[in-house]
Amino acid sequence: MVDIIIEIARFIIVGAIILYLHTSGKKENINRHAGWGYIMAGFVILLFGMFIDITDNFPALNRFVVIGDKALH
Repeated sequence: MVDIIIEIARFIIVGAIILYLHTSGKKENINRHAGWGYIMAGFVILLFGMFIDITDNFPALNRFVVIGDKALH
């Protein structure tokens, strides 16, 4: 159970970082610099990986998730 709480907290923190980068990028015109899209894409990929890691803790979701730690039949 502690595992799930830590993974959800990590997901929320990275989500907040993405939200902060998105809003500050628009406000300060940082998003016009070369490479800004790569930085945002990297954080979104990390967020997606954390989401997949959270779903590994629920056996009922194994049939919907193609990747991750699941038992093979």
